[in-house]
Amino acid sequence: MTISASPEPGVLVSRVRLWWWRRGYKKFYGSGGGRSNTYAMNAGSEERFNRLVAELRGLLQPSDRHRVLDIGGGNGVLASEVFKNCKGTVVVDYCLEGMSVQPGQRPGVHFVVAEASKLPFREGSFNTIFTYSVLPHLGSQTVVTAMLRAWDVLLLGQGILYLGDVPDREKFLAVVRGGFRRLPWVAGFKYCVAILLNSYFSKARLRTYLAGMGYDVTIVAQAPGRRFQAERFDVLGKKRNRYGQTRPDREGVAVAR
Repeated sequence: MTISASPEPGVLVSRVRLWWWRRGYKKFYGSGGGRSNTYAMNAGSEERFNRLVAELRGLLQPSDRHRVLDIGGGNGVLASEVFKNCKGTVVVDYCLEGMSVQPGQRPGVHFVVAEASKLPFREGSFNTIFTYSVLPHLGSQTVVTAMLRAWDVLLLGQGILYLGDVPDREKFLAVVRGGFRRLPWVAGFKYCVAILLNSYFSKARLRTYLAGMGYDVTIVAQAPGRRFQAERFDVLGKKRNRYGQTRPDREGVAVAR
């Protein structure tokens, strides 16, 4: 008989957050909403979505020589626009099986069902690793830093790591107060429960951690008009070393065998 130790409190919180996220994620994408998934990208409307795409393309400068990994990218609606001219784009998502993504629906985009912590690719497969509005659902800082280590080996030297829509720990109390001011008491309580199920991050800690991993880090303030602009930020990291320059497969992405 195997006796397993009780998970640490941080791990339990992470599991609850992941369960909540997957529950809502499958329900949302199960409708096959296509372009309506702009909400999942925290844009909120088609106009805001288009502005977000333009902003991200300006920041990331995608090239036709780049291979891109989008972690937690859903049905690929954001990646297909931001990286439409890239050599190859892979979208990884745990919940892809619950979405109505048809072969050829997103030209140039390949879909893989996988956990963000267990990615089936070779070292040095990508020039850009991108994730948007995913960190809020990954649990504690410890869980996220472990994932960043796992992602790092997949990125070529001089590559770009982009963490988009990261909740700012310094804004947490302001977000809670704002929810109660805007909403009736019951709705405000539900809103606060949802807020508590998000993960919040310190800009300074993320910057220090990524710098220690060998990245030049820029904290990017979100442009006015982003849905959560007042309470979230983005992180742009450029890898300094040249670790992991494994040659990819001819088809585009080097998948572990």
